[in-house]
Amino acid sequence: MRCSKGTYVRTLIDDIGAALGVGAVMTALRRTFACGYTLSDCVTLDELKALAQDGKIAERLRPVESLFDVYDALTVSEAQAKRFQNGASLDLSRTSLRSRQPENQTILRVKNPSGDFLGLGITADGALKNYKLFAPAGASGG
Repeated sequence: MRCSKGTYVRTLIDDIGAALGVGAVMTALRRTFACGYTLSDCVTLDELKALAQDGKIAERLRPVESLFDVYDALTVSEAQAKRFQNGASLDLSRTSLRSRQPENQTILRVKNPSGDFLGLGITADGALKNYKLFAPAGASGG
């Protein structure tokens, strides 16, 4: 079945069995697609161990941003990127979105001029607010 997050598959099976008057039991459940990833994108623990032994884990890693490809990207100026990373809201009329103001509660991937993924922003009343920040690749905490 294809369903959205929050769907209780076991409950659906129970409901279907009850509707048929025969009862139902789930014997297996396997997720085949989530957040744009398929089974072919997955790595088993044994495969992961082999990759680790060969020093090749990095070859299978995907950037965090790939989880959010469903959202449109917004590239901001360097000054705006700094403001966004410091938790400040951005005035949408001062971004490339000024000609097409998105609806409130629109989630966007925010990038700096170099294309580094900074995090997710959410629109509200003409502003882009922080939704979730991520450190750009190569950044270290301090």
